[in-house]
Amino acid sequence: MRTKRDKLLCVAALITFIIGSINAAEYFLAGKDYLYKKTAIVEKVTHALHENRKGILYEETTIWLQQVKGKFYVYDKADDGGHVEVEKGDTVTVYARKLLQPLYNYDYRSNLFYVEGNGRMIYNNLAQWKAPAFTYMCISLGCSLFLLIMYLDQVKNVSISNWWQQRMTNKKKNEG
Repeated sequence: MRTKRDKLLCVAALITFIIGSINAAEYFLAGKDYLYKKTAIVEKVTHALHENRKGILYEETTIWLQQVKGKFYVYDKADDGGHVEVEKGDTVTVYARKLLQPLYNYDYRSNLFYVEGNGRMIYNNLAQWKAPAFTYMCISLGCSLFLLIMYLDQVKNVSISNWWQQRMTNKKKNEG
C-alpha cells in the first residue's frame, strides 16, 4: 500500500530528474543563441569595485538599454571578466539569462554572458553560464538516483540486499 511519503519520494525523484535533465541539455546542447537576445542602445553603464574579506577585488558592470525593461549585470573577479567595455550611446546586442532559467540553474552572480557591438565580440563569458549547469546537473541527477533507490526500496521492496539474497537463494537452488 502506498503512503503519502512514498508518493512524495516519487515526486521528489521526478522533479530532481527533470531539473538535472534540463541542466544537462543546457550544458551539452545550448549555445549563446539559447539565451535571451536583445539589440538596443546603451542608456546607462555603471562599474563598481568590491573587495571581499580575503582582499580579492570583484567588479560589477551593470548595463541599462533604451526601451528594454530591467538591467543586465556581470559580477566577477576584476581581473577575470567582471568588466564589460561599453559606453553610453553604443548599440549592442546582449545575450542574457532568460526569465525562467533561474528556476533550474540557481547561479545569481550574473545574468549577462555575451555582448556584441558593431559586429564584433565585446564580452564573452559563456563558460560562467555553463559551469553551474554542469554542477546542478550532477547534483540533481545524483539526488534523483538516490531518491529513486529509496522509492524502490520502500514501495517495490527492491533493494541491493534483497536482490543479493534472492540471487544467493537461486544459486543454492540451482546447485542443489
